[in-house]
Amino acid sequence: MSEPIRQRSWAGPYSTAGVVFSPVPAVRLASVWQGATVYVAGHRGLIGSALAARFRRAGAHVMGWSSGELDLRDREATIMAVSS
Repeated sequence: MSEPIRQRSWAGPYSTAGVVFSPVPAVRLASVWQGATVYVAGHRGLIGSALAARFRRAGAHVMGWSSGELDLRDREATIMAVSS
């Protein structure tokens, strides 16, 4: 496995003085997620909101529903919501 690439970013769980260690360069992440549609479960929570923000900065369209709007245990409703 190659050495992780250091990039400046927010102070996350694998950071030291504001430098996040990431195995994939940020430029590559942006090109991978540009124009993609991503569903983030828990998009209003601590980790989910950070993930959603990261995907948005990379150019992705982020989808998310509250538990009152969509019950993920209901397979048919989940498939309908994600496919629309």
